[in-house]
Amino acid sequence: MIFGTIIYGSVKKVDGTSVTTSFAMLMGLPLFPLESLYYAGRGETKSHGIPFVFSGTSTAIRGMPLALIEKHSAGFLGEL
Repeated sequence: MIFGTIIYGSVKKVDGTSVTTSFAMLMGLPLFPLESLYYAGRGETKSHGIPFVFSGTSTAIRGMPLALIEKHSAGFLGEL
């Protein structure tokens, strides 16, 4: 995979629902956070581009977006 999105950071729970963060990804490495949300599961995964040349995938994330990036979920400094 060359580019896409990935979710990380299920570090905090609110009433049993995890807060996760979606990241832009390049060559399998997360680059920067896109959004944090109350995670309700994964949706459909889509591939696009030309395989082995310039391709990517994105997975829809079901959940309710937070107004700001959750710093603990995104791996920024700080304690829970």
